[in-house]
Amino acid sequence: WGIAIDDSMIQRKLLKRILALAGIEESRIVVLGKTADEIRTFDDFVINKVNNRPNDHFLLIVDENLDIAMDDLHLHQTTISGSMMVQ
Repeated sequence: WGIAIDDSMIQRKLLKRILALAGIEESRIVVLGKTADEIRTFDDFVINKVNNRPNDHFLLIVDENLDIAMDDLHLHQTTISGSMMVQ
């Protein structure tokens, strides 16, 4: 499995290509980070995926600074540490 997260649309596209070039099947590539909810729940997503597939191998690529909007107008945002999220 290749699982990645980034808040940048361009980076998410590149991550899909990088994981495919690394030989990971397209059906096993998951790139998240488009929404604040995807960022907030990333750790739970990964834990569930690993627990459900204990014999599979996983490659995680996590952006260090994940910016998420705190309101609908995107006037206020906060940054979540990718490193802290996956500890």
